[in-house]
Amino acid sequence: MLPLNRRSLFTLAYVCAFLSSKFMGLTVGYALDDYAVSHPGAEGLAAFFISQGRYTNAALDALLHASQLNMTSFSVVAFLATLIFSALFYLEVFNPRTPARPSIVVAMAALLGAHSYYTEYVTFRQSALPMSVMFGMLFFAARQYRLAWAGDRRVLRLTGALLAALVAMGANQLALCFAAIGLLYMHLSATVELPGHASFPEQAKSVGKAIALTGIAGAALSIGNLLLAKVIRLLAGVESDGRAALVAFDQLPERAHQLLDLMPTLLIKAEPIASTPAKALLMLAVLTVLLPLSSPRRRTVLVALGFAICSWGIALLPHAVTGAWWPVPRTLVAIPMVIAGTLGLSTGLGRVQAGVAAALTLAAAVLFCAHSNAMLTNQQRVNRWDIAQAQEIAYRVAERYPESYSKLAVVGGTWAYPVAPLAAQGDMNLSAFSIGWAIDPLFDEATGTDMTVRVAPELAEMCASRPKFPAPEATIESGGEIVVCL
Repeated sequence: MLPLNRRSLFTLAYVCAFLSSKFMGLTVGYALDDYAVSHPGAEGLAAFFISQGRYTNAALDALLHASQLNMTSFSVVAFLATLIFSALFYLEVFNPRTPARPSIVVAMAALLGAHSYYTEYVTFRQSALPMSVMFGMLFFAARQYRLAWAGDRRVLRLTGALLAALVAMGANQLALCFAAIGLLYMHLSATVELPGHASFPEQAKSVGKAIALTGIAGAALSIGNLLLAKVIRLLAGVESDGRAALVAFDQLPERAHQLLDLMPTLLIKAEPIASTPAKALLMLAVLTVLLPLSSPRRRTVLVALGFAICSWGIALLPHAVTGAWWPVPRTLVAIPMVIAGTLGLSTGLGRVQAGVAAALTLAAAVLFCAHSNAMLTNQQRVNRWDIAQAQEIAYRVAERYPESYSKLAVVGGTWAYPVAPLAAQGDMNLSAFSIGWAIDPLFDEATGTDMTVRVAPELAEMCASRPKFPAPEATIESGGEIVVCL
């Protein structure tokens, strides 16, 4: 049997890690958005997506709405498409070849497939379709860009790459981070492959060119995305959502402090979706490959370090420039690409050094798989508890108030359940009882009845002296609706 080449090794390791980490995404689950998407209004969600600058999602929603489908209808198909297209994109960017150490190739792929930050997107079943489109367009853009720089119909291919990347950004603005980091890696990989006799000024010029081209491409994508989103909002007559706004100039000092405060969490501090041991193993792996144990590796290490610093900044760029500060895991999904790229650019490793770094990375990947499975399991637990509680409330209210049971005001819903307080992070795995726009479709899904349910914190005083549900006194009819005190 012939040994696998580097590209086959990368693909096999990525697919195995992705499925080991996220296979539960093939089962039924509800994030907060999934309840709403599963029960859309008659007008659909296209206007909502346009207001946020997600014009590709708006086009998808309009098409699905006309087909009497929604994005959750494609959760399984799109999950598999995401796996395929993300593998193709990473393969196109990192392009592992024969000189690369097999252990490092496997470690890079395993990290990209297993990292648990992306798992938050998997909890949103409705996001599988836009993310598959994003990765598909990114793969096409990366392929066209590589062919363009090979000299084949350069203008046409660069135009195609730009348009595909803009479509990807219309599905998810984080496509900018993936595209820019990928472009930087492709150019710097050519730098580390320069002949050993190349002078330091030649290498410095190559690095500077890579950074400049990345900046130009990033600016072109950003400007194109902003203009396209604005034109589509004007044509559709839709106002801009706050999430699409940029940070104000006077907020920049505060934003800088917020970013600095975020660094310990990203590098080492524990969070529900990624533990300190997993992060520490990755940091040790990076330090291992950056050790220049031989003098010929010093320039390679500098290139890899430069990539790590620049791409880290690119991964955090959306948080630096957007008006809303919301550094949840799904907004940081480009970080594993930073670490994988640093490993990939650290060429010339000895067998032992590469083996140690790969072992540390693979150990971290195993932990990330476990974290991902824990998060997806917790999602299903929260779903069960939410649906069971909604069913019990609906049943008891219908029994006590048969004439007006379908209109509820819920007071005192909490964001997490006592038995699993660490299930939630940001808005991942939150109880729908704590979110005003999610509680109504939750009851619709739980009961199969079109109910009208709202969160009513303004009625807290009415519930202050009452026993809590399921006590009979926890429900009271008031103002044409049934108040439920939780």
